[in-house]
Amino acid sequence: MRNLVAVLAFFLASTTAAADLSVKELQHACRQLVEQEKAWFQNLTTSKEEAFLAGRCEGAIKAIVEDSRYCHLSRDKLVSAAKSIAESQPSYSTPKHIRTALKCER
Repeated sequence: MRNLVAVLAFFLASTTAAADLSVKELQHACRQLVEQEKAWFQNLTTSKEEAFLAGRCEGAIKAIVEDSRYCHLSRDKLVSAAKSIAESQPSYSTPKHIRTALKCER
């Protein structure tokens, strides 16, 4: 789990659009994603599966953070929307998927 948090935090910190969020906030969002969704991660049995899911989470969070319309999101909304996108969308980098995930949050 710790490695997954580190991967997510590093990935987020490296995105230029994440400048509005501190590294500490990004790390917290990643930890929150992992901690709140332990059951979601417990089904992972191989490092290959973990890497795949980490990639999906990274892509979902990156898509949200890099879209200037959503850079004001609270950590809770960021984490929840990223989880929703990573779980349900095979391609999670489009504004349509981001809007759909955020509508579920209202």
